[in-house]
Amino acid sequence: MPQNSSQILLGPVATRRQRHRLHTRLALVWFGAAALGGSLLLLARIADAGVPNAVWILLGLALTAAVTVSIAVLRRTPDVRVVAREIEERHPELNALIQSAVEQEPDPATGELNFLQTRVVERAVQVLHRQAWVRRSVNALVFARAANQVGALALLAVLLALNQTEPRRSLLPTPERIVRELEVLPGDAELEKGSTLVVMARFPGDGPEEATLQVLPEKGESRRLPMNRNLDDPTYGAQIANVTEDLLYRVEFPAGTSRDFKINVFEYPRLVRGDAVLAFPDYTGLPPKTVEDTRRINAVEGTQLDYQMTLNKPVASARLWSTNGTELPLRADSASSNVLHLAMTLSDSGRYFLTLVDAAGRSNRIPDEITLAVVPNREPQLRLVSPRGDQRFSPVEEVRFETEVSDDFGLLRHGLGYSINGGEHVLIELGQESERFAKQKADHLLMLEGAGVKTDDLVSFYLWAEDFGPDGQARRVEGDIYFGDIRQLDEIFRQGQPGDSSSSSQQQQQQDSPASQLLELQKEIISATWNVKRAENPTRPSAGYEENVGVIRESQEQALAQAEAAGDRIRDARMRLHLQEAMKAMTTAGEHLATAERGPSVEPLSPALGAEQVAYQQLLRLQAREFEVTRQQRGQGQSRQNQRNQRQMNELDLEEEDQRYENERQAQTQEAAEQREDVQVLSRLKDLARRQNDLNERLKELQTELLAAETEQEKEELRRELKRLQEQQQQLLSELDELNQRMSTEQNQERMAEARQQLEQTRENMRNAAEQMQQEQTSSALASGSRAQQDLQQMSEDFRQRASGQFSEQMRELRNAARELAQNEQDLARRFQEIDSAEQKTLSDSPQRQALQDTLAQQQTQLTNVLRGVRQLAEEAEFAEPLLARQLYDTYRETGRGQQTRDALPRELQNAYDQLKDQDSTDLENTYRLASELVSKGL
Repeated sequence: MPQNSSQILLGPVATRRQRHRLHTRLALVWFGAAALGGSLLLLARIADAGVPNAVWILLGLALTAAVTVSIAVLRRTPDVRVVAREIEERHPELNALIQSAVEQEPDPATGELNFLQTRVVERAVQVLHRQAWVRRSVNALVFARAANQVGALALLAVLLALNQTEPRRSLLPTPERIVRELEVLPGDAELEKGSTLVVMARFPGDGPEEATLQVLPEKGESRRLPMNRNLDDPTYGAQIANVTEDLLYRVEFPAGTSRDFKINVFEYPRLVRGDAVLAFPDYTGLPPKTVEDTRRINAVEGTQLDYQMTLNKPVASARLWSTNGTELPLRADSASSNVLHLAMTLSDSGRYFLTLVDAAGRSNRIPDEITLAVVPNREPQLRLVSPRGDQRFSPVEEVRFETEVSDDFGLLRHGLGYSINGGEHVLIELGQESERFAKQKADHLLMLEGAGVKTDDLVSFYLWAEDFGPDGQARRVEGDIYFGDIRQLDEIFRQGQPGDSSSSSQQQQQQDSPASQLLELQKEIISATWNVKRAENPTRPSAGYEENVGVIRESQEQALAQAEAAGDRIRDARMRLHLQEAMKAMTTAGEHLATAERGPSVEPLSPALGAEQVAYQQLLRLQAREFEVTRQQRGQGQSRQNQRNQRQMNELDLEEEDQRYENERQAQTQEAAEQREDVQVLSRLKDLARRQNDLNERLKELQTELLAAETEQEKEELRRELKRLQEQQQQLLSELDELNQRMSTEQNQERMAEARQQLEQTRENMRNAAEQMQQEQTSSALASGSRAQQDLQQMSEDFRQRASGQFSEQMRELRNAARELAQNEQDLARRFQEIDSAEQKTLSDSPQRQALQDTLAQQQTQLTNVLRGVRQLAEEAEFAEPLLARQLYDTYRETGRGQQTRDALPRELQNAYDQLKDQDSTDLENTYRLASELVSKGL
């Protein structure tokens, strides 16, 4: 289409205006980018902070903006109408002349403008020339191009300056910055073997969306664990359970990866197991024995011990010490660096603690405790069954000696020894070799007339035995010494009348005479000298030897002083001669004792003992020839002089029938101690059996769970549970060793020898179960644990039966005591009836009144004792016989139900006492009623 003059004139102006707009906007882009670059440059100079790769980032932003602006501007075609409209807007006085001229179009038929159109166009061209619109557009374009170039140069300068700046701190979370500022805990560290490693990663800023922990063990495959975020905190965490070897780990996230961190696994030094090799002394006849995996070593003294301690790692130092300052030497094994040996001869028991220090200076947290229980080689047990204690013999009597001897490792020989008047000792062999703990019984008939004894002689007798001592040499042991006084054939024993005060007084005066007291003192001196002599080593006296001999010497001097004082009161010439001979022998004994004390030496004790016995013999001759004896009620007591005469008194045909009770308090005390020990062992066996059963049940469940486990995580958790069960089995094994040690003590060694052998087999089963758990052999471990449980249950049943027999005896005693109470109650009722039926109702100064008071008090005491016995027996039978214990508790509660019986008893007895003691009381019927009420209540 042909253009008119105005269009031709404004066309270049429209084009230049488009270019002007392009250059202007590009200049703005360059200057804006330069300003941003200048800000970064200023921040880098002031704060030493910047944006990594700022030059390229800024250049990229500027170029992107320039391209965007260019496309936006050049996409629009230049339009003269737009230029005309802008001219009209700036010059409204033209009245739309320029816009009208531009819009004129030629006639389509002729292709020419008409007159009016030509005039409008010409006038518009004149106005455009007059106002220099073309020149103005050219000048604006020149300035725009210059601004564009200046902006580009400014941006180039800023880019060059930024390129030469290296800020230390970045303002943007670049991967390099994230890696540099990422905080990973614990970082490079050391970790105890078997512990759990917890890894924490703290990111700068808001943190990534996710993070992963990569674990690289030295052995095995690497694994990736997702890390969990803690709420909005940019901290991620993960844990690695049961770390057993060195490993590397790193934290991975979308923007990068942390550096590798190293974990060094360490172990505190500890004792893994200890195996004791025991070489027993030859005299025991026991073969060498190896006790595996034990911390408690039980053996007889003199045993050679080689205790092999296997550690988890080599150590720099090791000490085995006790609290009393004793330290046992240890040596390293030549073949293995983590094995130590303790080689020694067992002599004393003790608790020792093992302290280990490794090359890094780490020591075991809790020192391992090792117990040495050394069983002493006991002396033979000598028991003189008959006769018992000191005796009085006839010079023509035939004395039968019955003996019982045993030893923990067997006897060589044993027999009876005696001497007359402190002379040469005669040894009679009654038996030879015997096995361990075998009780050898023997008897011997000694004819005193054939031995040459005479009236007023002194026969001392004792038991002796030989066994192997701790040094392996034969050892002779002598028992307590007893005395037999040789009485005259015509010595008379008369029966006194009960209640005869004159006879009792005369007898008491005879027993408490100075001669009798001196005789008892001299006998105690002989016994003390004998005990010191047989207890001491002939070649090396003990530390307390001098003090002991000094005490005996002082006692002998005291006896000599008493003899001198008694001599002033003796008028009979024959008695004075005997006393002088006794004093002479006492002086000789004192001299020998002084020599033994100064030595110190054991050798002078033999002549001192002989002189002491001579003095005792002479003192015997001071005794009276006639004894008048009154059989007293049991409980009033007898002197030692009466005890020596007891055998002769029992041979008399006494007309008075007395109650005969055998006093076996010492034997009962020993039996009670043994019973308590059996109950304690039974309690421990039951507890071990119960816990072993619980462990077996859990092991059975764990075996099933291991077979059903599918994931590695489940299997790992079950392995940790199996390790805990192994530790429990080790604890049971340790407690079994403690029980074995208790059963090996002196008081239990002989009684529980067979049980200890069974316990050894049980221990082996427990140890096998622990080792098989460590090797994850659950089936074998379950079988071994089941055998151990059965053994413990069988031993518990054996001890229960043993304790049951002892309870039967106690129940019999309680039943007899209850019957006695019932009999006394019947007797009390009968006596009340007799008093009530008497013609004279007064109780003043009557024996019946005092008898009633005594009977009531005895009934209260006996009832209290019976109830106390019931309760004590119930407590002791709780483990051995639960049913019996329950019945006894019910009986005890039923007897003391409410507080009626027990609380009423003291008040009612007190009322009875008051009524019986009241001189003016004649209300005997009330007293009888009260006593009858007590009887009806079972009291």
